[in-house]
Amino acid sequence: MVDLLSKALIPVAKKTMMIEVPVPDTPPFLITRSASLYWRPNHISGVIRTGLRTDGISLSDFYREVVLEVLQMSVNSEWGNIFPQTKAGMGQAIDRMVEFDYSSEEVEILAHSAPRFKCDYTQTDWLPENLMIALPASREYLGWVHPTPEGISSVVHNSARAICFMVSNAKLDRILAERGKSGGEESRLPDGEGSE
Repeated sequence: MVDLLSKALIPVAKKTMMIEVPVPDTPPFLITRSASLYWRPNHISGVIRTGLRTDGISLSDFYREVVLEVLQMSVNSEWGNIFPQTKAGMGQAIDRMVEFDYSSEEVEILAHSAPRFKCDYTQTDWLPENLMIALPASREYLGWVHPTPEGISSVVHNSARAICFMVSNAKLDRILAERGKSGGEESRLPDGEGSE
C-alpha cells in the first residue's frame, strides 16, 4: 500500500490513550482522537497532544478520511492548493509545491485510477475516485501516522503547503459529500476552473 504519511515508531506504553510529540511550526494540525480527527490551530511550545484512535478504522480508510478532511479545510480556508484535474492543473500543483521549497523531482502524484491525460502517477485505492493529489515523496513533510494493534495515532501538519488536490468542480461537491459533513454548502474552485 502507498502511504499518505510517514510511518513513525513512537515508544509508548500499552493502553496509552494520548501522547505528546514535538511538531514543526506549521499549523494547523490535524490530530487523532479516540474516534475521529480534530483540527488544532496551534501547538504549545513546539509540542502537541494527539490521541489514540480506537474505533477499528483500517489504515487505508484512515488515509481516505485524512484526505477528505484536508480537502474540506483547503476549500474552507481558501489555501489555494486545489487545481483543475488537467495536465495544466497538475503543472500548477507541482509549481505551487516548488514555491514551498520542494523540488519537482520530490513531488509524487497519486490517483485512484488513470487520469484522462498522460502523466506519471502512483495508483492507490484509498483515494476517492476522480481525485488526484500531489505531495512530497518524503511524507514526513506532511505528517506521520503510528499504527498499533490498539489503534492509530497521527499528526498532519503543513497541510496548506505539503499537499495539492486536482479535481473538477463537477466532482468536488460529490467527493466532499462523501465526507458527510459538507453542510450542504457548495464548494467551488476559483473562477469556475476545472469545469467539465
